[in-house]
Amino acid sequence: MGTADGGHTWGRKQLGHDTRHSARRNSEVHVPPHVVMNRVEGSMEMTNRIVVVVDDEPHIRHIISRKLQGSGYEVQTACDGAEGLDLVKIIKPALLITDLQMPKMDGLEVCAVCRNELKLDALPIILLTGSVTATGRLQSDLEPFDNIHCVSKPFSPSELLRKVQQLLEANKQKTS
Repeated sequence: MGTADGGHTWGRKQLGHDTRHSARRNSEVHVPPHVVMNRVEGSMEMTNRIVVVVDDEPHIRHIISRKLQGSGYEVQTACDGAEGLDLVKIIKPALLITDLQMPKMDGLEVCAVCRNELKLDALPIILLTGSVTATGRLQSDLEPFDNIHCVSKPFSPSELLRKVQQLLEANKQKTS
């Protein structure tokens, strides 16, 4: 299914998800045309600058998107975990930033699906948490998973950008 700008809109049924998980009206995930072209051609070159941001708070998605876009990253956003996973499946981003506490599917579930079902072991994930006390508990929950990093809210957008750059550089060195 195409869109006016040449991109593709993927319905949740095409992706194998129940439409009840989306806060979007039309239950579709829009993917820009160059991302679809990359995927179709099998080239993942351009995807090394794509970051998926998943948070149920619009202002958090906006702040992170602006900071990352200002540094040359392409950002795709989702308002809940199920929608975020749809984007991850389609886009195969370089990095995922997800909130811990969200309705429908929390950040730990997103991490587990990325690692266990999607087998995206190399995908760096930043897990945002609003609770400093939860960070310690999270470390034990995250022990089975590699390459997942916690950042406490409130966070500095500049510090988050540095973390993104650090993780992507480390991941690039691992895969080279």
